[in-house]
Amino acid sequence: NSSAASARSTRPEGTVATLGAATRRMVHVYKAHQSLRLVLAIVFWSCMCQEALESSLTLYLQRRVGFTNDDLVPFIAIVALGGLVSLGLAVPLLRRCFGTLRTLQLGILGNIFFAAGLALLWTKWMAYAVCAFGILGYGVFPCSSSLIAHVVPQESAGAAQGILSAMRMTAQAIGPVVFGVVFHYTQHTAVPGAPYIIGAVCGVVALIVAYIVSRLVALP
Repeated sequence: NSSAASARSTRPEGTVATLGAATRRMVHVYKAHQSLRLVLAIVFWSCMCQEALESSLTLYLQRRVGFTNDDLVPFIAIVALGGLVSLGLAVPLLRRCFGTLRTLQLGILGNIFFAAGLALLWTKWMAYAVCAFGILGYGVFPCSSSLIAHVVPQESAGAAQGILSAMRMTAQAIGPVVFGVVFHYTQHTAVPGAPYIIGAVCGVVALIVAYIVSRLVALP
């Protein structure tokens, strides 16, 4: 009984020590690899762009071009089906044809055009048209995850993937708050599409960083 009690009392300390060691390992990997930091910047800004696309989208479509529930159902179905087609067919095919980095850049471009198209929306059919660009955006994170394997040593790959996921979750936590606030204060102004304009700018930043990576590092 005493040994079991001792084990229970030390278990939280062991967990804290393990978490501390993992955190220190990730910080070390982050500081040691410039290319990793660049890929993380791509992930953060491209995820912010995607969060702009998703935040308040249905409400924006209803107020901007008069979408009804009957319009939203097929629109959401098209976007969901497009995501499956993108991840299952389009992204793997593009990676074989153009390489991982080029596919990543195409995905970012797709998100930029999707965001810009939503910002300039004035009819219902445009919503369906611009969502085609967003299909490519589903490949951004898988391609980024693949690039990580080429910019850090194999022994650091696990820590690097952990940092990548943390960066994505950070953007997913910040994005809805930022773009929700922007939408709230701009929906009745002359620029109701402001969240999507900002999202497109975030995508442009991600694209610039991706270009820098292509110039500095030999990547697939």
